Amino acid sequence: MQDGRFKSSPFSDRGGALLPGSYTIELVGPITAVQPTARALGPDYKNFSSPLLKRGKLGTTLEYRNTLKIPGQSSSVADANARRVAEQEKAAWVKTSCADIPAIKEQLTGKKMAPPEHEKFLKDCADGKGN
Repeated sequence: MQDGRFKSSPFSDRGGALLPGSYTIELVGPITAVQPTARALGPDYKNFSSPLLKRGKLGTTLEYRNTLKIPGQSSSVADANARRVAEQEKAAWVKTSCADIPAIKEQLTGKKMAPPEHEKFLKDCADGKGN
């Protein structure tokens, strides 16, 4: 973000054109403690001012959401294929992310998770239950 604006490379579907329809754009800047730019941003974004800052239990994040509409004729077959691929990718992402979160939580809190707590956390995370 610079001068109140986000800049991105072009949006695509794995390098191809986006299918016609509505897309939700969601940008999230994680808590500063886990970012390489933490020093410039300051602890909990202290060096950054924006209405997009959200305060949470583990720290402050930067969040932006908007809708993008791509005009054109939709295809139920292309939409179904895209949804199937997106669900597969999401499942793989959730599995990887859930595996990374306990280490980040331990780093931030300075407390090691006991094995039963760790296993419960992974199961709850994979099931979409917040922790």
